[in-house]
Amino acid sequence: MNILPATDNISPLHSHDFFEIMYVKSGIVHHRINSEYQQMYAGDFIIIDLGNIHEYSCDTDPDIINLVFIPKAIDPSLGYCKNFAELLSTPFFDINRKDIIHRIPKKVIHDHSGVILNLIECIGNEISSPDIYTYQVIKFQLISLLLKIIQPKYIGQSEAKVSELTLKLLQIIAKHYFEDNLLILAQQTLHYTLPYLSHTFKKEVETSLKEYLQNYRIDMAKKCLYAQTKRFLIFAARSAIRM
Repeated sequence: MNILPATDNISPLHSHDFFEIMYVKSGIVHHRINSEYQQMYAGDFIIIDLGNIHEYSCDTDPDIINLVFIPKAIDPSLGYCKNFAELLSTPFFDINRKDIIHRIPKKVIHDHSGVILNLIECIGNEISSPDIYTYQVIKFQLISLLLKIIQPKYIGQSEAKVSELTLKLLQIIAKHYFEDNLLILAQQTLHYTLPYLSHTFKKEVETSLKEYLQNYRIDMAKKCLYAQTKRFLIFAARSAIRM
């Protein structure tokens, strides 16, 4: 994890294998991400997800700070995360996949209260003056920052705008994800064919029904394992104290 100020007024088209929060402190930035043009002003920021392609240019000397990090910055076990959604659904955030649909910002957000800049600068200050507790401090600062970014009341997002059909399908998955005949159950309960359910789901959730179900099952297995490990460590610690 690091805080990198922009050093040039032009950044050519590129992608990277880490997350980036790009924050404009002053000036005007002409930004393009995945072929979409965006103009950014003082107080604007955007999340660059893993695999995104972007570039930017500035009319004057840039005043931009970039917070870059990989999932392992939160915990070494998170190296498998391929995107921001997967990171948020890990036990360290404990956000259900159905609750982050359309919640992850994919556009420029304005930091109207300055809280995002303050959190980024706090992380930078901790990195610049490290001690034995720095890793733990910035780990939880980063978690707080990411949760603040997706908090609906902060960025003005509404609840996920998906159809009633998709919401019902998400509820079925959450309740019966461990059952082998889940998709048959969904067809019988909702009275729609599987191709129609799959098409509607992918259109609204932006991932296939099969992939979502697979990832949901993996997430729940990881959360169960994490909870069992935590209980075991607590039990072991208590046993050691008694001894």
